[in-house]
Amino acid sequence: MSMIRDQSFGIQSQKSIPDTNIDMLNRDALTDFRGEVRHWGLVSHLDSVSDEDFCKGVGITDHSGQLTYGGLIMLGKSPYTFNFVPTFCADYVEIPGTGLEAMTKNYTYRIPEQQNLWEASRVILRRLRTLVNTPMVGINERGQSVEDFSEYDILREAMANQMAHADHFSPRRSCIHVFDDRIEFLNPGGMPMPLDVMESSFESQPRNPVIAKLFRLAHLSENLGYGLRKLKRWQEVTNRPMHIETTINSVKVTFDLQTREAEKTDVAKNVAKNVAKNVAKNLTERQQQIIALISENPQTTRAEIAFTIGVATKTIERELAALSDIVQYVGSKKGGHWELQYNI
Repeated sequence: MSMIRDQSFGIQSQKSIPDTNIDMLNRDALTDFRGEVRHWGLVSHLDSVSDEDFCKGVGITDHSGQLTYGGLIMLGKSPYTFNFVPTFCADYVEIPGTGLEAMTKNYTYRIPEQQNLWEASRVILRRLRTLVNTPMVGINERGQSVEDFSEYDILREAMANQMAHADHFSPRRSCIHVFDDRIEFLNPGGMPMPLDVMESSFESQPRNPVIAKLFRLAHLSENLGYGLRKLKRWQEVTNRPMHIETTINSVKVTFDLQTREAEKTDVAKNVAKNVAKNVAKNLTERQQQIIALISENPQTTRAEIAFTIGVATKTIERELAALSDIVQYVGSKKGGHWELQYNI
C-alpha cells in the first residue's frame, strides 16, 4: 500500500473530496491561519475576500468549493478530518532519558489530540520554543532586546517539512520525540529523490504540495528547495550535529542537544561580547554619557546625572527606562547603586 501511495506522490493532497465544503473546516483555525497569512502578505490580493474565495485561492478547496485532502488535513474539524483520513495524527512526545530504555518510562508531555495540522503546529511550536537558545544579540533603535531565533527557525522548518512530507494515509505515525540529548523527527513515507540530489539542486517536491504551500504562506517554511539546506545549518548555528536517516518508507531527522549544558558558559560569554558590541552601536550620545557617568560612579543619582549632562531629571528617567535592559538600580533609594549588565 505504501508503494502504491508513492506512485501518487505529490497528488493525493490536491485531490478533491466529494460532497464536502468549508463548513467542515474549523473556523477558529481558519481565522487564525488567515491572520498569519495576512501578516506576511504573500497573497495580499486575498486579504479582503470571503472565506470561500480565500480557500479556493490557496488550494484548501477546489474551484467548485469541495475540500482538498490537504485543506482538510490542514484546517479540518472533527469528526470530518478523521472520517476522511482515519490515520490522521500529529504526535509530539517529551521523554526523560537518552536511550531506547527511556521509551518504557512515562513521558513528561504528550500533545493532546488535535483536529488538524494547523492546531497541532501551534502547540508543537510553543513546546519547541522552550528547547532552544534564543540569546539576546543587541538592542534596536527603540531600546528593545533583539534575540537570535536561528535555532528555533531551524526546528520550525523541520516541523513544517515533516508535516508537508508525511504520508498521512499511512497507519504509521508521524511523530516528534524529544529526549534529553536530542530531538527526533520521525516520518512515514520515503524521500521523493536521493538526498544528494536534493542537496545539489533547488528542486522541491513535497509529498503534500497543498500542505507545503499553506505552511509557506504562513511563513513557517521555506520554498524552492531551501528547506533541507536550512536544516543542515543546525551544525553551523549550534556546533552540534544533525543526522538524516532514510529508508524506502521512512525518514528520521535528528538534532543533537548533547553538548548544550557544556556549552552554556561559553555561549553566555560570547553572547555578552556580541551584545556589548551591538549595544554600543545603538546607544545615543546622551545614553553613552549616562552609561559613562554610572560606570565612573555607581552611587550617582538621577539628579546628579541630569545636572552633569545639563537636562531635566525627567529626561534622565526616560532615558534610564529605555536602558532598563542594560543598567539597573539595586538596593534602597539612599544606599543602593547602579549595575551594568554588560561591559560596554
